[in-house]
Amino acid sequence: MAGRAKTQLVEPTTVREVKECFVLSDKAKGLANRNREDFQKGLYPLKESVWKMSDSELDSYDALRTDPRRVKDYNRHSWVWGALSIDEIGVWPGAAGLP
Repeated sequence: MAGRAKTQLVEPTTVREVKECFVLSDKAKGLANRNREDFQKGLYPLKESVWKMSDSELDSYDALRTDPRRVKDYNRHSWVWGALSIDEIGVWPGAAGLP
């Protein structure tokens, strides 16, 4: 494992920011396969719309509601920004229909 970076926790963040990132990521799916310039142009209005959402609007966003535990789980955890090495990440069991 020489040369591979280990987890680096950078700084704490808020539950709200985590939910904003989740909602923005979901909304940005429609920007897939665009060139960089078009992606950036499309992303800015999405960011603005997410930043304007109230906490209750974030909590009631459809993609956050697909699993009834998700909002509770988001609210009860402490969150940090960080960096992981590629060998430390993986897919959630059952994601996209995987076993």
